[in-house]
Amino acid sequence: LRDFAELSTVWFKEYDTYLGAMMWSGFSTPLLAQIAGELRAAFPEVLCDMALQYVWAFKYDDKTTQGVGTHADEAAISVNLWLTPDDENLDPESGGLLVYDATVLGTNLTAQDYNGAADGSAMARLLNDTGRANVTVPYRENR
Repeated sequence: LRDFAELSTVWFKEYDTYLGAMMWSGFSTPLLAQIAGELRAAFPEVLCDMALQYVWAFKYDDKTTQGVGTHADEAAISVNLWLTPDDENLDPESGGLLVYDATVLGTNLTAQDYNGAADGSAMARLLNDTGRANVTVPYRENR
């Protein structure tokens, strides 16, 4: 998968500090379907018969210090795979993932409302309501 990501010419989405590639615009390979099937087999009680619906990837240069900002994924289950080798992570104390204990359930907000508020007010309100409680998942290759 790392070779596919590094060698593909599907990085069409430009963000401020990185590039994105999406399944519907070329970031697609039989290997992703295989990984999805193997994850379903490994975690049948969690993933049940859920289909792989969205795939996206991000590519950063060596000087980028900020990644994807705080956002909500509109999914029952979200799987993150990190492909960069640990020894190429320039700051081993950075990277990874913060998973906040916040939800739009029980509100009249959608994930789009949460992610789309230009002033960040919806996001701040939801995160502040939980005291910004979170689980930090450190960066590790192949996790």
